[in-house]
Amino acid sequence: MSAKCPKCGYIRQPSDTAPDYECPKCGVIYAKAAQSQQKAQEPPEAKDQKTNASGVGRGGGGRNAKLISLILILGVAAAGVFIYFQMGWSAKARAEEQAKSAIAAMLKDPASVQFRGVSVALAVPISEFRTDAKVGAVADYVCGEYNAKNSYGGYSGFKWFLWDSVSGKVLTNTEGKDDSLGELLEQIAKKNCEKIRARSS
Repeated sequence: MSAKCPKCGYIRQPSDTAPDYECPKCGVIYAKAAQSQQKAQEPPEAKDQKTNASGVGRGGGGRNAKLISLILILGVAAAGVFIYFQMGWSAKARAEEQAKSAIAAMLKDPASVQFRGVSVALAVPISEFRTDAKVGAVADYVCGEYNAKNSYGGYSGFKWFLWDSVSGKVLTNTEGKDDSLGELLEQIAKKNCEKIRARSS
């Protein structure tokens, strides 16, 4: 049976001298022409399945690489945000603990101390609280209220306090007396605490 060229349709004649695998008229290789024709007749769905299975073809590999890069970038960004907030919360916890320790050191019964409404603000310009502060100087501030037992064994009532990391001192009505100086110190602590809470909120 004479071979028919898949490309040009020429039917091979017994008198043709071209090799058996080559069309005497157009010169195409029968096998290659048949393979090309088969691919051209292949349904689009089959092509898509082959492309997806191989992961390449018409930008498939590029899309996968971009997706992986995006996932890595998002992962690094999420880790950075987590570390940032962890460091921030650790610094606040450390400042709060230092302030509470400073207050406890002033008390007759440190174990009885109670705190409420404690707020922490980091890296606050000292000039907001002191007129003699150096330009650009900052400090961590902790404020709130505390209550503790006095020498008679009873609680003296909640008092306002303000602590800063630079001096390490506590501004409050230390003795718990109702004198003018004690009241003034507590008023200053309360007023400055409002600023601290506005920053930490």
